Amino acid sequence: MRYIQGSIVSNFRVILTARRSFLDSFSAMMAVANPNGPKIIAPLLNMSKPQIAATAKGLGIGEHDTWSCYRPITDNGSVSPCNQCDACRLHDHAWRAIEA
Repeated sequence: MRYIQGSIVSNFRVILTARRSFLDSFSAMMAVANPNGPKIIAPLLNMSKPQIAATAKGLGIGEHDTWSCYRPITDNGSVSPCNQCDACRLHDHAWRAIEA
């Protein structure tokens, strides 16, 4: 079993648990606590938002197929991005960057 962690290179300044040192330490602790337990992988950790967008595009995933938002809007059971927070702006920037 694997647990896929989605932190990216720009997150480590804000989110301490997104740092490689934290993930390595946590993984080592988990290996001792539960040797046959899940393994943590972080395939996006060393990628920028534009690199991730380019990879997604190469896989046939479009800009509106994904989103990242700190203040999602809920309305009648649906959830959508606010399009105003930093995460939304970075998502938009990533897709604009690969179009340039």
